[in-house]
Amino acid sequence: MMSMNEIEALIKKAKEYGKLLEHNHTLFNIFEGDLLTYVQNDLKEQLSPKSYAVAKNRIVPINILRKIIDKQSVIYGSQVVREVVDGTEADQELLSWYEHEMRANFKMNQSNEALNLYKNTLIQPYVFKGKPALRFIPSDRFVAISNDPVNPTKPTHFVILDGKTESGKQIYSIYSDTEWVIIDEDKNILINKMLAFDNADGVNVFGRLPFVYANLSENLIMPLQDEDTLKMTKIIPILLSDLNYAVMFQAFSVMYGVDLDEKNLEMNPNAFWSFKSDPNNPSARPEVGVIKPQVEIDAVLNLITAELNMWLESKGLVTSQALNTDGQNAISGFSKALDHIDASSQTEKQVEIFKAVEAEMWDLIMHTMHPYWVSKMQIDQSAVFTNAAKVVVEFKDPTPLMDRTQLLADLKLELEAGFTSRKYALKKLYPEMSDQQIEEFMAEIDAERTIEIEEPADVEDDSVV
Repeated sequence: MMSMNEIEALIKKAKEYGKLLEHNHTLFNIFEGDLLTYVQNDLKEQLSPKSYAVAKNRIVPINILRKIIDKQSVIYGSQVVREVVDGTEADQELLSWYEHEMRANFKMNQSNEALNLYKNTLIQPYVFKGKPALRFIPSDRFVAISNDPVNPTKPTHFVILDGKTESGKQIYSIYSDTEWVIIDEDKNILINKMLAFDNADGVNVFGRLPFVYANLSENLIMPLQDEDTLKMTKIIPILLSDLNYAVMFQAFSVMYGVDLDEKNLEMNPNAFWSFKSDPNNPSARPEVGVIKPQVEIDAVLNLITAELNMWLESKGLVTSQALNTDGQNAISGFSKALDHIDASSQTEKQVEIFKAVEAEMWDLIMHTMHPYWVSKMQIDQSAVFTNAAKVVVEFKDPTPLMDRTQLLADLKLELEAGFTSRKYALKKLYPEMSDQQIEEFMAEIDAERTIEIEEPADVEDDSVV
C-alpha cells in the first residue's frame, strides 16, 4: 500500500488544481443543461435588485455550448470499423462482443465530446454484472499527476474525486501502476470501501493504470481551460436577455403630464410621469404627452452575431458561408452562425488522437483486464484473445451534419455551375441509398418529367345568357 507521505503529497498536488476543477464543474453543469443558474448569477451582479427582479423573468437561456460541442464531435457519427490484426477470427468475434456490450461507439463519442469540452478526457473500462462496460470520468472529478522525470505529460498517478462520506468529507481514489487506495480528506483509509472491491491491501491488480487518458495540451499534463469558452457561453444569452428586457419597455409607451391633477385620469397606463412647470412662467399650460422608447433591435442582434462569429473563427470553427448582418437578416444571422459551423479543420487531428486512444484502450482490455476478469469469473466469457492480437480502428469520412435546406441550396448551385453530377448530388441527399437505388430513382424522376399532359379540347359554349 502507498505510504502516507506519498498519499499526502498526491492529495496536495490534486488540490492545486482546485480552480481548474471548479471551472470544469461549471462547464459540466452548463453542458448538462443548467445554463440558467449561471446567467442569473451574472445578471444579479450587473443589475440593481429592482431591475434584476424584472429581468430574471425575461432571460433567454439559449445554450450554445452543447451546439458547438456537437458540431466538433463528429468522428463517431459515421461508421467506425475496428479490426483485429495478428489475431484470429475468434479474436474478431470476441472484439465484436465487447463492442456490443460496451456500446463502444456511443461511449467513445461521449469521450470525444469531453475532449472538446474540457481539452482532456479519462476513459475507464470496467465490469458490471458480468458484462464489460465503458465510461468517461468528467474532468471536474479527476487529476492526472506525473512523477515521470523524462516525460512530465505522461500520467503516473490519477486522483479521482470519488464522492463524499456521510459526514461530508471528500473521498479520494488514488491509482498508480501497482497501487490503489481509497482515503478521505482527513487521511483516513476507507478500508470498508476497499474491502467492497476485495482490495484490503491497496494493490492495483492490473499492474498498470486502469484508464486511458487523452489530452489536447502538448505541454501540460492538466490542460489550462480556455476562459473564452465559458465567458462566451454566458455572454450570448446575457446579451439576448438584455434585449428582451429592453423590448419590454419598448412595448409600452410612457405617458407624461405637466400641471395635471392625476386624480382626474380615468385610465391605468403602464407608466405615467407627472411634472410641474416653473411656477414663475406665466405662459405655462397643462399638457399631456407620450414618450415611446426605441430599441435598436437589429443593431444589437448584429452585434451579437458579429461577436459570436469572431469567437467561432478564433476557435477554428469557421462558418460554411458568409453571414449577412443587414437588418433583414438580423434575426436569422444568429441561428445561421450556429447552424453553419464547420469543424472539419479539427476533425483530422481528432481522428489521429482517437486512433491512438482506441489502440491503447483495446490493448488494456485485451491483454490486461480481460484475462484477469476471466480468471476471477467476473465476466460472462471464457474465451481469451491471442497474445499478438491488436486492434486497428478506421474512421469512415467523419463529416458534420448539414442542414438539409442548406445542402439542397449548395447542391443546386454546384449542379448549375457544372461542378457535380445529378447522381452525386442525389447520393449526398440520400446517403443511405445504394448506387442501384440511385440509378432507379434517377430513372423514375426522368420518367415523371417526360409524361405528356393532354390539353382539354375546346368545348363550344351553348349556354344562353
